Amino acid sequence: MNSEFNLLDEPWILVTYSDDSDKEVSLLKLFDDAHRIKTLNGESTTQNVSILRLCLAVLYTVVCRYDISGCESHITCKEDAVQRWSELWNNGEIESDVVNKYLDSYRDRFYLFDSKRPFYQDAALGKVLEQEYKNVNVKKGIADVACNYLGVGKLIGNLSESGNKRRLFRAINADSLKYDEAARWLINYMNIDDKSIKKPTPKVCGNLGEIGCTYLEGDNLFETLMLNLVFNNNTDDDPEQNPAWEDDSTVSENEEVVCTNLSQLYTFQCRRIYLDRQNGTVVGFKATAGRCYDQYPKFEPMTAWRKIENKDKTTDIVPKKNSAEVHLWRNMQILIADGKSKPGVVDWISELEDEEIIDEDFTVQVRTVGLEYGTMTSSIANTFSDELDFAAVILQKVPTLRNSIIMQIDITKLFAEAFASFAAESFLAKGGDKGEKGCNITNEKKKARADFYASIDVPFRDWLSQVGVRITTEKEIGDTWWGIVKEKSILLAKSAVSNSPESAVLGKNGRSIAAAYNWFLYKISSVDTLNKEGSKNDSKK
Repeated sequence: MNSEFNLLDEPWILVTYSDDSDKEVSLLKLFDDAHRIKTLNGESTTQNVSILRLCLAVLYTVVCRYDISGCESHITCKEDAVQRWSELWNNGEIESDVVNKYLDSYRDRFYLFDSKRPFYQDAALGKVLEQEYKNVNVKKGIADVACNYLGVGKLIGNLSESGNKRRLFRAINADSLKYDEAARWLINYMNIDDKSIKKPTPKVCGNLGEIGCTYLEGDNLFETLMLNLVFNNNTDDDPEQNPAWEDDSTVSENEEVVCTNLSQLYTFQCRRIYLDRQNGTVVGFKATAGRCYDQYPKFEPMTAWRKIENKDKTTDIVPKKNSAEVHLWRNMQILIADGKSKPGVVDWISELEDEEIIDEDFTVQVRTVGLEYGTMTSSIANTFSDELDFAAVILQKVPTLRNSIIMQIDITKLFAEAFASFAAESFLAKGGDKGEKGCNITNEKKKARADFYASIDVPFRDWLSQVGVRITTEKEIGDTWWGIVKEKSILLAKSAVSNSPESAVLGKNGRSIAAAYNWFLYKISSVDTLNKEGSKNDSKK
């Protein structure tokens, strides 16, 4: 096979420039224009993050080996890393000559189609597929005779038809893919694949499916790349970067490996894949299990962490996955509180602020992407994303602002519980039945909480963007948010009352919606009342 479609030169990455024009660029062009590009703009959020991690693998390798002028100079300690990062940040753009020189030295590893080293693929699978094609006849197609042969619909992450759900991306031709499309989805697939493959079944999903992906966004792609180029893990050990295109070892099925560096992790080959192209398009692919790990590498900076207890009573920390049902701000303490639970990308901003490399009024733009898998992790049931912006001053070593914000989030949760109880009482006042084991009441409370959080979601984000900028003291933080959440809560409760039948005002089952409303007003009448209730709840846990 002749080498074809080199990712360094061929346009394949979808981006939006700062003038809002949408274009398709090559990998080299992306680094050349990173300061002019606003954002990656592919068919899905997971695809954008997957390509972002690929670009970061390139940058880690280059930055760890060469200084800004292109001279070989390996980073050997944290101080070196901070200094080099600062020089790059102040430069305002990527020194693309240095990056391009490095990539050109591995040019033969970036061909999407190649007989020896097709990008992100295993040529050995291609030889097996070639033999399997010999068994194709009028009655049996390649999908019938080949082992683990999948259509391009699987490559682009479509949901199982039984789920009756929309696709997770912009509609494209599901029968075949052009080479540029195939390149994007190949990288996405390596990062999010489920465990539906058999013979053997993979031990891990794609990396984005194993973590609660959290990353930072800047005003342009250069800033986004730099803000996620963190050096608060492993730097003192000076691990040699080892991206997939530099690795000459063979990828084996369910081969357990130990990741030692971010370039290796961001290009982790969790699947052996081979694209099947016919008549100038990709019509399917062959895939099987690839590499795996015993535990997810703890130097991953794009995830929060949580403690678990093992069967032998020891504790460990594992990635904390994101939830589609919980807004990012409701778990904000994980992002800003002291400790090892916060994502490395957020902790890195705090370090840069302490070093006075970025200003305290710098806006931290946190973005998350999540995946939910179906039964037996054999399909992708849902993808979702969220975002949150706040001033970098919140991350300062002095915890005053952080503690005040966390307190307001805790109080907001008490508001939510009070409204849920109000909704339950209202439901009974309308003649509702508790149902078996109180399940109807439970459902009413769940719906009420969701309605409550939906009503204050935008107001909270607007308020948070002012904390540390216009709202700067503990008293201002408490007073301003208390006023907002109390007003929204009362409006929500009044709406529920006004939309209730007259009979509910008089009441049933010994309850009335008027009494429930008065109880709710009392409950949220003061911070002290809610704090006392919170203390009672804590003591019961």
